[in-house]
Amino acid sequence: MIKNVKHIIGITYLLLQLGLIISARFNSNRYFVWAPHDIQTEYFLEVYSFQKKLNDLKIKERYGLSSHGWIDLPANHLIKFITEYERIHPDSGTDSILLKYNVNGKNWSTWSYEE
Repeated sequence: MIKNVKHIIGITYLLLQLGLIISARFNSNRYFVWAPHDIQTEYFLEVYSFQKKLNDLKIKERYGLSSHGWIDLPANHLIKFITEYERIHPDSGTDSILLKYNVNGKNWSTWSYEE
């Protein structure tokens, strides 16, 4: 009887892990599941505040991101980082933001934010 319970617990655990991996494949939120990092996003970020283009240091201070780089998360995470900062700091003077990115070296996409 105890042997069967151990098998059931082990199989349940493995099925749960498999379910989380499959879920992560179709869901961009990978913080709480184990899954291989199979997404690499290259991006270029331009930010204009008070009609001036911010340099790399100012962008890094503001968003915690470089103006160009790679991140092992989907592009919508970058967008969330940026929009959340802008939501919390509405008086930051942001005129516009331009984010160019590609995921896994495929086609480039553009996202923009304007105040």
